Amino acid sequence: MIWDAVNVAARVEGATRQTGDTVLLTDSTRCLLERPDDHELAERGALPLKGKRDPVPIYAAGEALPLDERSTPAAPDLIAGT
Repeated sequence: MIWDAVNVAARVEGATRQTGDTVLLTDSTRCLLERPDDHELAERGALPLKGKRDPVPIYAAGEALPLDERSTPAAPDLIAGT
């Protein structure tokens, strides 16, 4: 059922325009992480998808989060030679 995964991925990618996030992942993907609680994820609610009985929970990921939602500031850019 690769078409289902592709359909979900396309719709979740499209949801970035609604949420303003750079990176979104589904709850199914979050559950595949080795240690999900070690990752900085912000719940973005559930996305209703055509062909799915229940809305799909989505999360914004890590450094893709707005600064005010991060638990720690992003590392400063490193300049070569300094």
